[in-house]
Amino acid sequence: MNFAMGTFFHPITIIGPGGQETVEALVDSGASFTTMPASLLRRLGVSPHRQARLRLADGQSAIWDIGRVRSSIDGEEEADLCIFGAEGSPPTIGAHTLQAMLLAVDPVDHRLVPTEGFLMTLTDTAFRLASEFEMTGDQPDAVAKLVEGLDKKYKHQTLLGVTGSGKTFNMANVIARANRPTLVLSPNKTLAAQLYSEFRDFFPENAVEYFVSYYDYYQPEAYIPRTDTYIAKDADINEEIDKLRHAATRALFQRRDVVIVASVSCIYGLG
Repeated sequence: MNFAMGTFFHPITIIGPGGQETVEALVDSGASFTTMPASLLRRLGVSPHRQARLRLADGQSAIWDIGRVRSSIDGEEEADLCIFGAEGSPPTIGAHTLQAMLLAVDPVDHRLVPTEGFLMTLTDTAFRLASEFEMTGDQPDAVAKLVEGLDKKYKHQTLLGVTGSGKTFNMANVIARANRPTLVLSPNKTLAAQLYSEFRDFFPENAVEYFVSYYDYYQPEAYIPRTDTYIAKDADINEEIDKLRHAATRALFQRRDVVIVASVSCIYGLG
């Protein structure tokens, strides 16, 4: 059976009313819950206590039984929810279990590592714009209209300006006045890096984070029929960029004064 690049297995002990059993499970932080074969859960005396509609990786959804268990990983034990999975499918460790045990995935060394929990706080979240410049000319009016459009819940607004007219400075003022978490999308990594640097200067007291593709090189799987040539998938992951992506995700959980500067790769998910 083939699994996606970067996945790995880790032992987990499932404890039920009738005993316990340790299995090697696929770590899948993209899954909401841990899944075990239904026969294993019944063997441990676990009964379904509810059902839930869950979406599969192929986009289809189905109704699954969920049971209450206790799970143990690396000596840590917590109450847990477990899906009654299909026979023949690999056991998986999902995000609910990892979060309950304060564990995170190390994608480089393929292991589970202790992590801090996330606590959302809404105190002292104002954006503080730091700049030696003041808005001039049409800038104050443009910013006021953009903020008004946000208040009126306009879905689309466009700020027009020639190169060097201060569009980034204008948007920094909009962010400060609207005081909302902000996603800045760039068409490529080069421009994203430039915007990231500028917004960090504008908001030194707030969380300005960087979220772009962590691939330095990516060769997708391919087949060339003319020459009967198969090309295996190959990739090189930039560990520093991967750390910045995790920092961006963590900031969204921890605070509201966040600006995420990202390339369009962010629309495809976290990993």
